[in-house]
Amino acid sequence: MTTEAMWMAGGFFELSYNITSTTTTAHEIESYAKTTGDGSQTWDGNMPIKVTVTVNPGVIQGSTAPGTAGLSTGNGPWPTGSVITIINNGTISGKGGDGGGNPQGAGQPGGNAIELNYPVSIQNNGTISGGGGGGGGGQPAGGTNPPGPPPGEAQGPNPGNPWAATGGSGGGGAGYQPGDPGGSTTGGGGAGYRAGVGGARGAAGSGGSAGSSGGSAGYYIKQNSNTPTWTATGTRHGSAQP
Repeated sequence: MTTEAMWMAGGFFELSYNITSTTTTAHEIESYAKTTGDGSQTWDGNMPIKVTVTVNPGVIQGSTAPGTAGLSTGNGPWPTGSVITIINNGTISGKGGDGGGNPQGAGQPGGNAIELNYPVSIQNNGTISGGGGGGGGGQPAGGTNPPGPPPGEAQGPNPGNPWAATGGSGGGGAGYQPGDPGGSTTGGGGAGYRAGVGGARGAAGSGGSAGSSGGSAGYYIKQNSNTPTWTATGTRHGSAQP
């Protein structure tokens, strides 16, 4: 990451930095400002802050944990007058949900791309995607094949042969870290026997047979009642949580 910070005469701590490489670690703006800052000065959390974080072109900012958004503000509290700006020139993505195991396991939810606990301004020049939900697991099945023709009068009819099939695992959802099994960064994984297909970016997974549920889609932004200002919307996969 590259950073620049300075104290302003108006009583703000100003910080601007870039996320310059793809990372497996979720990024929290508050924590970065307090622990890293510009490398020589860090934010004390008391003075209002003006912070701009930019995801560089070609960079994927995501999370490998389904319960942790790829990029978040942090919980604060944020001093009155603070300003947070996110400029995305790359990709911000949630994790794909794992498929439900057999028999009939529920698919796991996809992760969120961005989570807010303070109002922000977002300039999305790239892609923001919620993780796809995992597919539901399949139900086992079995039965008896129809009997074959009698081999002869002495032996009587040939009995049918029993058969059984194990329910398959649901497909993994799409995401920064694809869900297991078979998910990718853009598409969900295929389903096993009687199981559900994993969801694409920002889409729920399909249910398996006999009521096993697919995982819910991750949000491209979880707002927590903090309405963002979009100066550019770019490409967004999924839905927004109010």
